[in-house]
Amino acid sequence: TVAAVAERAGMAVGSIYRRFGDKEGLLLAIQHAFTETLQAEITERMSVERLRILRDPAVAIAEAVGAITDAFQA
Repeated sequence: TVAAVAERAGMAVGSIYRRFGDKEGLLLAIQHAFTETLQAEITERMSVERLRILRDPAVAIAEAVGAITDAFQA
């Protein structure tokens, strides 16, 4: 619930509603933040320069999977 989220964040319920509008807005903001984090992690690990260094496709795939795994764990 929004109330549980507010309590865990140490915020007032009204503050969450003012910032995000409703529960859906809050969930969309969380999804957006996660997506940005995931994209940044993959971009960092899979840059053209890094792929040139790795060369081996198996290692590159392992790096990509590692990036995704780390982002989900974070």
